[in-house]
Amino acid sequence: MRTFQLTSTHEFFLEFESDEKLVRVEIFSATNERNIFRTRVWLQNTYNLYPTFLNVGPKGEDLKLIHSCDQLNTDITVLIAASPDWITGVFCAAESDFLVMVASKVEQHFQNLEHN
Repeated sequence: MRTFQLTSTHEFFLEFESDEKLVRVEIFSATNERNIFRTRVWLQNTYNLYPTFLNVGPKGEDLKLIHSCDQLNTDITVLIAASPDWITGVFCAAESDFLVMVASKVEQHFQNLEHN
């Protein structure tokens, strides 16, 4: 059985549909095997919430008093993974090489979304 330990975390911004998206890449390395890596990739989404009933005055007017902004990290690993090995562990010569592969797949994923 392989066990993994988080070895590094990287964040970068990608431009997508005239907006910048924060992408977080976590790289894990196998504790009992050399040069075996896996990844988790997170996309940070921001949701602006505007509750209806709490913002309505006695005459039905919009008071615009309450507004909240929540950020949610969504796991997009399965959307960008080149193979299931990216989740269970893949051999790569160095962690930096694996990070380059992951970042490339993330960029490719967003380019495909823009063209669809």
